[in-house]
Amino acid sequence: MKKVIMLSSAMLMVLLLASCDLVKSSETSQAVPTSQSESSVAVDESMEKTVDDIVGQLAADAMMDKDEGSMDKMEEDKMMEEEVMMDKWDESMEKEEVMTKELAGSYSDYDASMLGKTENTVIFFHAPWCPSCRAADSGISGGEVPEGLTILKADFDSETDLRKKYSVVGLHTFVQVDADGNEVKKWLGGNSVAEVVERLQ
Repeated sequence: MKKVIMLSSAMLMVLLLASCDLVKSSETSQAVPTSQSESSVAVDESMEKTVDDIVGQLAADAMMDKDEGSMDKMEEDKMMEEEVMMDKWDESMEKEEVMTKELAGSYSDYDASMLGKTENTVIFFHAPWCPSCRAADSGISGGEVPEGLTILKADFDSETDLRKKYSVVGLHTFVQVDADGNEVKKWLGGNSVAEVVERLQ
């Protein structure tokens, strides 16, 4: 770019000098003989050709500058597109990580928002005063809940509405439900994760 500017400046200087020569030539042409006038005309034509060449070169330089600017814009646009693609890829990876976490097996206190987070959901009705419930709670806590299974522990005494919904009258009871909380299967007993998995429908 600096080289183009320097070249253009030099051409402008030549153009100015040529203009001065043309003025001098026109002033002296009136006082010289005809043969000299013809010579001056030839010089003028030569100077005009030089000026045309300079103007043409300046136009070519301007076109080159425009092309360079266009190339720079194309490179910037390409970089922007690559950044957008990278952002989308990062978002996709984050979503996959969230999905993986949701599919992981878990055993926790009852929470309606957890329904349907995995392929299978089982509600475990228990009570702290129930010996078999404590044994089942210990067995499930000490085991490894497999991927795709969520076991939700509901208190028999406090979750009265939930207990009525599934007609739970004895302890300890497991109720398999779908994503909307509708009963799929119900059974009594079982002290380990393996036994719960065996009963799944």
